[in-house]
Amino acid sequence: PSPLDEKKQDNIANNVVKNIAFKDNGRLHNFQESVQLLSMDDFKSLFQKSNFRLLDTFGGYDLQQFNPISSKRLILVAKKLET
Repeated sequence: PSPLDEKKQDNIANNVVKNIAFKDNGRLHNFQESVQLLSMDDFKSLFQKSNFRLLDTFGGYDLQQFNPISSKRLILVAKKLET
């Protein structure tokens, strides 16, 4: 399958809407996803409220160090704390 992605950011709701279209076996498939953008501080707050501890952060699937300016992804590793 070859993806034909289109991304649009809605700054008011702080969401990204992504239209995904691809062909597979000659058939066109279309999907739309909407995700809320969260900052590192948002995640840290959510983790604290839900009793998780942040163990590590990565900037991509190759596990390079997260850089808030240049990383295309934020991958978080967390552990649920014992209560």
